[in-house]
Amino acid sequence: MYDYIKGSIAELNPAQAILDCHDIGYKLEISLYTYEKIRDTAEARLYVYHHVREDEQTLYGFFDKEERKIFQHLISVSGIGPNTARMVLSSLTPDEITSAIASGDVNRIKGVKGIGLKTAQKVIIELKDKIAKVLQILIFLQVMQLLQVPQRPSARLLCWDSEKLPSRRLWQLSSKVPLHSALRISSRRL
Repeated sequence: MYDYIKGSIAELNPAQAILDCHDIGYKLEISLYTYEKIRDTAEARLYVYHHVREDEQTLYGFFDKEERKIFQHLISVSGIGPNTARMVLSSLTPDEITSAIASGDVNRIKGVKGIGLKTAQKVIIELKDKIAKVLQILIFLQVMQLLQVPQRPSARLLCWDSEKLPSRRLWQLSSKVPLHSALRISSRRL
């Protein structure tokens, strides 16, 4: 329903932000990560997740799309609701969450208040493949940017080897493979 809300910060505390957007105050539940990013600013753009229950509607605000995507992945795990997902995002940065899931670091996730051993294991099992796909795309885009490859290249491509995810090894495609074919090949490896 909403992608983001941009406005001046009317009220701010570590758990909530109220954004004044065209004389309407939007109350958004936020993580400590988001609070740290916006606490010294007068205006903010927060990406929104609109959570609807039969007795309540709540807006959750995120500093960037990556944080919101991780929140959505977390609440897709049975046993983790929006408040627990927000607690995870308050305890760990999005990068720390991603690396903990990708590397299978149960203790790191278990260290979050409200997350036990079984839930931490469930998070890793259910999200490892989703996070691996996100990591592969991010790394692919970063490598393409570093290599300054044009839009329609016929160049060497580096892609994430999802089978050896914790070791972070890269594999190479032939320099004669066009980009669209390389993407199709790399997506099959996921």
